Amino acid sequence: MTEPSWRAAGHLAAHSFFLPTPVRVEDVDPSAFDGVLIPGGHGPMQDLAVNADVARVPATLLLPDDTKVVASLCHGPAALMSAGVLRGRSTAT
Repeated sequence: MTEPSWRAAGHLAAHSFFLPTPVRVEDVDPSAFDGVLIPGGHGPMQDLAVNADVARVPATLLLPDDTKVVASLCHGPAALMSAGVLRGRSTAT
């Protein structure tokens, strides 16, 4: 293992208590959260934007309640566009 690899592995191990076993998106109850962050990169363009369960989370957070926070990075807005939650809303980049 190269030095940066073992350093990253050690960092993750030391902070693993912050990263419990993830919940499947289809099992997420959006009402249990105050906001959501859609990550950036090419993955959201290819996977998140076409996933109905991913679209459900921001739609459930935003449509009935404008006090919730929905943020996205880089290519993340593709998932928000797919969910239809950007119609009639102002966005900032």
